[in-house]
Amino acid sequence: MPFVTFHGGIARPYELPPPPGVQEQTKVANASPLRPSDRPGDEIPAALRRYTEQSRQSREDHKKALRAMVATDIMTSPVQSLPEDASVATARGLFRLRKFRYVPVVSPETHPIGMLTDRDTFLLSEINRGLVRDVMRRDVITTTPDTSVQDLLRVMVHAKLGALPVTTADKVLVGIITTSDVLQAIADADTLDLWA
Repeated sequence: MPFVTFHGGIARPYELPPPPGVQEQTKVANASPLRPSDRPGDEIPAALRRYTEQSRQSREDHKKALRAMVATDIMTSPVQSLPEDASVATARGLFRLRKFRYVPVVSPETHPIGMLTDRDTFLLSEINRGLVRDVMRRDVITTTPDTSVQDLLRVMVHAKLGALPVTTADKVLVGIITTSDVLQAIADADTLDLWA
């Protein structure tokens, strides 16, 4: 009994409201799930079987939708970037103004050459000194627009990345994906099916 309500010292099971779109189940049940219906030909088991099958099918549909989703579906584009010779003060201003946590550092040809985080700029001992190239992370993992969301998540978890720059075949930066973007895609696809 995962939820219990107490009324007058008596504990009773707490009935969760039905999932959205399953209002007819309550009408059929017309009683506590612990008490069989007084109607002849009790329809509760049939309604529960239908609901279970619909939930299973819905989960499968959501999983298929998530499997079909690729980087270009969830990436932020166009993406704000910085040149390596930008000042740390400029980077700090960008982080404060735009509320970013990650900014790719690019070459003049807009190829990603580094990644800058808000922590990289704010943890410096000398305030507003230095250039982005002095504090950026030089090991950058990038992805392509056609990478699946599942693969994105695997790489981000395995490499402990908060963001992945998205590049074309010729390594030109076209977008960025953060862990928030991936989590939002999973939540929107409803693969967890919290109502089941």
